[in-house]
Amino acid sequence: MLKILHFADLHLDSSFAGLGFPSLTARKYREALKDAFVRIINLATEKKVDIITIGGDLYEHERFTRDTGEFLRTQLQSLGGKKIFIAPGNHDPWMPESMYHYLDWSDNVHIFQTSSFSPIRLAANVTLWGMAHCSFSNHKNPVENFKVDRQGINVLLFHGSDMSNIPPNKGKHAPFNLENLEATGADVALLGHYHRGKIGESAKIKLIYPGSPEPLGFAEKGMHSVALVSINNNQIEIETFPVNHYNFVQMQVDVSNANTRDEIKNLIEKSVREQSSKTTLFRIEITGQIHPELDLDLALLKEQVFINSNEGQLINKTKPCYDFESLSQENTVRGEFVRRIKMMQENAILDEKEKLQQALLFGLNAFESKER
Repeated sequence: MLKILHFADLHLDSSFAGLGFPSLTARKYREALKDAFVRIINLATEKKVDIITIGGDLYEHERFTRDTGEFLRTQLQSLGGKKIFIAPGNHDPWMPESMYHYLDWSDNVHIFQTSSFSPIRLAANVTLWGMAHCSFSNHKNPVENFKVDRQGINVLLFHGSDMSNIPPNKGKHAPFNLENLEATGADVALLGHYHRGKIGESAKIKLIYPGSPEPLGFAEKGMHSVALVSINNNQIEIETFPVNHYNFVQMQVDVSNANTRDEIKNLIEKSVREQSSKTTLFRIEITGQIHPELDLDLALLKEQVFINSNEGQLINKTKPCYDFESLSQENTVRGEFVRRIKMMQENAILDEKEKLQQALLFGLNAFESKER
C-alpha cells in the first residue's frame, strides 16, 4: 500500500493586514501557520505515510524571510526517507528569485519546475504528474490536451481553479473544468488554491482540495485539513484530518432591546460564549436601534468581552432610535426639520419615502453631533 499525505495553501509569512487586527495579533497568527506545518509533519510520521505532496502557496513570495526558508528546509529534511513533492502555486511560483530556487533542499524534496506536467514513478503501479506556476499569473488551462501515458494509477498534483466550484471573489489561476480532468485519464487530482476544503468525485476521477491548514480570513469557513490518500493495487481511499487550531467567526448581534451599555455587553458575551474557543478570532457587528444618547464605548466593550481584546473586533452598525412624535412637538429648529420631512413623506411614493426617512435620520444624527 502507498500512502500519500496531501496539503496546500499554508501561505507562510502572510501579512494579514486586511483583517483589521493589531500587528501583534498578525505576528502571532503568522507563527500559528508554522505550528500548523509542524502538526502536519507530525501527522505524516504518525500515519506512516510514504509521500507528502504540497499543492502550492506554501509561502508568500513577496514577504518570505530566510528564517521561514530555514524552518521549512529543516522540517522537511527531518522526514528522512519520506519523499516530498511540491507543485508551486501563484503565490510561491518557481522563479529564479524564489525561495525554492536558492535554498539547499535535502534530497527527499522534489520541486516541480515547469508549467507542463512531468511524471515521477512513486511505485510499480503509481505515477505522479506535477507542474509548477512559473509566474504570479497563470490563466492557461493546465490539463487541456494533456493525457497520461502510463498504466496503473495516475495522480495529478497542481495548483488550479476548478471552474465549476469557484468561490466568490477568488482569482482564477490555471483554470480547468471536470471534463478537462476526466479527459486526462488520471485517477486522482491533488489540488491547491481553494482555502475551503472539498472532496469531489466523478465516475472517472477524484478531486481533492484539502483547504488551507488554517483559515486565512473571515470568509473561509468549512474544512481546513490534510488529505490521506491510500492506494492499494487499483483501490483508492481518501481520509481527511482537520488540522486547524483557529476559527474565524463573523456575526451580528442585535441590541435593539438594550437600554444600557451593560445590557449590550451581556448580549455580546452570550453570543461569544456560544461559539467561543481560546483560538477563535471574532468580528462582531453590533446592529439594531439604540437610544441616541447611549454611548457604546467600543474600546471598553472589547476589554470587557474578550479575554484578549486584540483577538476580537467590534463594529458599530447601530442606528439611533428616535421618538419622532415627541421631536415633532419641539419648538426648535430640530422640531421644524422633523415636521417638514414628515409632511413630505405623506405625499411621497414608496421609494421617495425611504429616501426621506434616510434623510431624516441623517439630519437628526447631525443635530446630535452638533449638540455634543
